[in-house]
Amino acid sequence: MADWRMLSVRIVTAASERCVTRCSVNDAEGGVVREHLVVVVPGIGGSVLARPGQPDAPLWSVGWTDRRLLRRPELLSLAETPALEPVGLIRSLRPVPFWTAVPGYEGLLKALGHPHPTVLPVPYDFRLGVAPAAERLADRVEERLRELWPGGNHAGRVIVVAHSMGGLVARHWIGLGGGDAYCRALITLGTPHWGAPKALNVLANGILVKGLPAFSGLRDVLRQWPSIAELLPRYQAVVDARPAHVGGTGGLLYPYELPLPWHEWGADPAAAYRLHVDIEQAWAKLPRDGTKVVPRVGYGHGTLRAAAWDGEGVRVTSDPLSFPRLGRWDGELGDGTVPAYAAVPVEMADEPPDDFLMPYRHGRFAAMTAVADLTARYEGRGDLRPFRGVQHPAVLGADLDEVQVAGEPVDVAASIRGDDVDTAGVRVWAVVEDPATGRPAFDDVEFVADAGGYRTVLPPLPPGTYTVRLSAREVPGAGDLETTETVEVFDDADLG
Repeated sequence: MADWRMLSVRIVTAASERCVTRCSVNDAEGGVVREHLVVVVPGIGGSVLARPGQPDAPLWSVGWTDRRLLRRPELLSLAETPALEPVGLIRSLRPVPFWTAVPGYEGLLKALGHPHPTVLPVPYDFRLGVAPAAERLADRVEERLRELWPGGNHAGRVIVVAHSMGGLVARHWIGLGGGDAYCRALITLGTPHWGAPKALNVLANGILVKGLPAFSGLRDVLRQWPSIAELLPRYQAVVDARPAHVGGTGGLLYPYELPLPWHEWGADPAAAYRLHVDIEQAWAKLPRDGTKVVPRVGYGHGTLRAAAWDGEGVRVTSDPLSFPRLGRWDGELGDGTVPAYAAVPVEMADEPPDDFLMPYRHGRFAAMTAVADLTARYEGRGDLRPFRGVQHPAVLGADLDEVQVAGEPVDVAASIRGDDVDTAGVRVWAVVEDPATGRPAFDDVEFVADAGGYRTVLPPLPPGTYTVRLSAREVPGAGDLETTETVEVFDDADLG
């Protein structure tokens, strides 16, 4: 328990308070002058949440190993607990069925120099949406700036590293909350700047396991969260596939234009859309030489990217969108949660993808320790050119569901992508590990080449959390490649 508590920005000992003004100019190793505050903003599900006044008994901390949240999801409903206290960032590697598996942030924080006064994790009640989180971010940043530099001169002092939804929170603070006066650079890791069809799938169809609805109680709770609606695509992402005789046009619709019972569910997609527009308009007014935005975009993995409305329901698939203006972006797939094109800020949509692409799955961005080198360079301690991105780094892409059913086989697809990569004769393997023991659950399973990619079926697994590790060795033009994903296997009794 003490480990995650150490990550909380609210738990500050008297000794560390004295250290704020005395040690603020030195980095974690001591001796290097540090003149910036590095702020880490997690994604949805990335904050430890507790009832107010009960930080030692969190309701949300390490994901779904606490089965009470499956049987009593109302514990996270806004009706039962309208406000929860954020007390730290999550540490453990656990899947989140409504979004994706998220590794803990401790590796990233350590790489940035935490615990240290100039590294500030900012957890928030991720249920409530972007605007309340941005207000909390503003308060925490301004408080820490006053502690570190009480004489003022806070312009350009802040570098923000934001994962997933955290990037939307940071953009709201910078564009609408005055953060542009402080923020020198914003590094976004897998942020759904344009939203993600996966959120539409959750709201419209619930949580699907093997194509069938599951966790119905949890689905009802998630539909009430403003944050889920704010992750909806903020562009015309849905094809009107209704027959012409009932008014179908074949055109494109915004999610809020769908005649779904949004208000019955408690969701307000129109308000979520307006929030994105407000952020976009605010950023359009910022000085061009203001906050530098550095997106990092995952690509090459199977990702929900397209949706169609047939008059009765919404079907969300990983098929490519028919958007001519996307160009090369449409072929980059995504990070398993956010399509590649959706992880690029609106104002940067015309820039080529080569500068931003990373061979990462969505959750793995949370543990992207190389960000420490990038932040150091924005602090003026190095050359930025090597970190503009590299052209199509080779990636072993994976496509599998993060939630599985006990006793049923697990379908896994893979592909190898990248410039100058030759896949002829390349073999791909999978091993499933139990994170608790680090031991394989069974021997390596080889993939079979299939239609330009690879497929395999893993043996059934008992309930529990597992790491699926894919590897391809000695790929011509790429060397050894590896991808990992965490899956949770549930018993039928937990899926109700």
